[in-house]
Amino acid sequence: MELPRECLVKASAELEACGRENVRILRGDARYLLRELFETGTLQKVLMQFPLPWPKDRHAKHRVVGSRWAETLADVLAPGGGFELVTDQGWYAEEAAAAFKTHGGFNVVGPLAPDSRPFLTRYERKWKEEGRETWKVKAILTRPLPAERFFLPSPMTHHHLPVLPLEDSMRALQGLRFEDEGVVVEVKEVFRSDSGWLLKLLASDESFSQIFFARIVERVDGRALLKLEEGGRPFWTRAVRFGLEELEKKLS
Repeated sequence: MELPRECLVKASAELEACGRENVRILRGDARYLLRELFETGTLQKVLMQFPLPWPKDRHAKHRVVGSRWAETLADVLAPGGGFELVTDQGWYAEEAAAAFKTHGGFNVVGPLAPDSRPFLTRYERKWKEEGRETWKVKAILTRPLPAERFFLPSPMTHHHLPVLPLEDSMRALQGLRFEDEGVVVEVKEVFRSDSGWLLKLLASDESFSQIFFARIVERVDGRALLKLEEGGRPFWTRAVRFGLEELEKKLS
């Protein structure tokens, strides 16, 4: 599970070249998708190798390992299942271990120097040759606890407008931001189409961000419909729902 597209493309090519068919690759933010895409108690092991540490305090919300991560693993891991973190940042390993200890549902081992592992990343091999230190933290689930899901059920993807908005009203939307507690939606671009309008939107739930498109089309009765674009729909989150609701209010 990774975010950069180029990493996934390279991994896919290498897996195909060596004939591996027992691997699935997923593009997305593991902090959220791990909880959403796996049912309670279904995983035996989760391995995380050298996540971006985000060392500055103002970027702390982007760190993968923390209280939310411990809650997620307490849900998706089977009893006795484990999580293993390998990092080249000692403070990050300490912070990760502390998060699992604070949760209380894990037996935590480390940080400690990694023992012989079955495989190493490319950079890990290079760092090992340079004599750089790495650390490992292991957390074994002893007390499973279901976690609240992040994505919302039953998306309402259609909103009604009294008329198709005029040019001035639509152009005025570009750059507009809607904010509520923990969520932000911004209108990035506005496009004219044959059937109406197309909006490019950015929705952020805390630090989980998505780019998606919404379309406004005229109905036969003279009213208009605001709806998510069919291709590449976003994950249905509070920010996406909030953005569509605020656009409906603004354009009505």
